[in-house]
Amino acid sequence: MGRRHFAIAASLLVALSLLSGCSYFHKTAVKAAPQPTRLLQLSSTVYNLADANPAYLKMGISLSLAVPDREGPKDNSQDAKIETVARDTLVNLVTAETSDVLLTASGKDDLKKAALAAMRKRLPDADIQDLYFDEFLVQR
Repeated sequence: MGRRHFAIAASLLVALSLLSGCSYFHKTAVKAAPQPTRLLQLSSTVYNLADANPAYLKMGISLSLAVPDREGPKDNSQDAKIETVARDTLVNLVTAETSDVLLTASGKDDLKKAALAAMRKRLPDADIQDLYFDEFLVQR
């Protein structure tokens, strides 16, 4: 009787191992393909900073936007709206910062996170995936 129980337990253990392995491979193999994106590049802009003495930031960014599922001609008016709102958002955020803050890695990272969150809130239909600094130059 002991051998029979051992054989049953071993069979169950093998079956459970196979099922959990299949489940793992099923979960990893079924990951959704990343959504295609495109870049919308905004030309460099010079911003006045909030320093006591004159200081400026010359910054260029690119926005990674999800490509819509629909086919058809590109809607340039949507890009113009995104660019206008993005620039306004950046003016409001950047001009409140000082050069000391923006010259640190955490200052740049915080600015990027704040800008991305604000743009996503103001432009929910734009489906902004990410924001990249193309140029970032502080002058004091």
